[in-house]
Amino acid sequence: MIRNLFILMLFGLLFLIGLGAFDRYFVIFKGYGLIDVIKVNYSSEKSPCDSRFKESIEFINKGSFSSNEKESDIDDYRMYRLCRVVGKDLELLPDSTASVLKKIVFTRVLRSGDVIAAGTYDESEQSITISSENGEGGLYSDLFIRGTFHHELSSFVVHSSHFDVKVWRNLEPSGFEYPSAKDFFYTSEFIAGNVKSESAEFYYQQGLVSGYGTTGVENDFNEYARLVFTEPEHMSELINQYPEIKKKYLYFKQVYLDFDKEFQPFFDKIDAG
Repeated sequence: MIRNLFILMLFGLLFLIGLGAFDRYFVIFKGYGLIDVIKVNYSSEKSPCDSRFKESIEFINKGSFSSNEKESDIDDYRMYRLCRVVGKDLELLPDSTASVLKKIVFTRVLRSGDVIAAGTYDESEQSITISSENGEGGLYSDLFIRGTFHHELSSFVVHSSHFDVKVWRNLEPSGFEYPSAKDFFYTSEFIAGNVKSESAEFYYQQGLVSGYGTTGVENDFNEYARLVFTEPEHMSELINQYPEIKKKYLYFKQVYLDFDKEFQPFFDKIDAG
C-alpha cells in the first residue's frame, strides 16, 4: 500500500514537472505545498486576489525591488501565496479600508542597498508593498506576512484619523525616549540587524510590543496593529501583564474606532481586563 502510494506521488510530481518546468517542482520543497501548486495552475477557482475590494483596490505584481537578477521575478506561486494570505485578512476589514488603500503591490524581495524590508507604504500612491522572502532564500511565514500587511496599513489609519502624537508620547514611561530621536541612522541600522536586541521583557516594560517599536512613534503604533490583528491572544496577555502596554493599547483602540467603528469585532477578541 505504502509502496503504491509512493509510486503514485512520484508520477504526480513527474506530471507537474512535465507541465511546467523544474521550478514548479522545486517550490514544493520551499514551503508552498503541493496543494498550492495544483490550485494556482490547474484550478478553475477565482483568483485569490479577486476579492470584494477588486473594484477599489488594485493588486499589482511588481517583480522585485532589487538589482539582484536572481531576485528579479515573483513567480506564480509567490504571487498566489501573497494573494491568499493578505486576501483573507483584507476580506475581514471594513469597507472604509478602500478609502485609504488603493494598491497592494506584491514583490519577491524588497531591497534597498544592503537593507531588506518585509514591506513598506507610499502615502502619495495610497499603496502597500509586501514581499515574499528575506533576500536569503527564506520565505516569510503566513503570520509574518499578515503582520506586515497590518503594520503598513495602520500607517494610513494614523495619517487619516485624529491620532495625536503628544497623547501617545504621554502614555510612555517616564524618561522614555525613542533611540531614533537621537540617532538619525538608528532605524536603518536596526533593520539591517546592526543594533543589539534587548530581551522581550525589556521592551514590554518600556511599553513596546517589539524591538522594532524603538524606531519611532509610527513604527511603535504599527507594531501594536500587527499584534492586535494577527495575535489577539498574545496581545491580551501583554495588556494584562504590563500597564504601560495597556495604556497605549486603549488609545490605539480609540484611534481605530474613531476611524471606523466597524473595527470593533477585532477588539472584541482582546481581553483588556
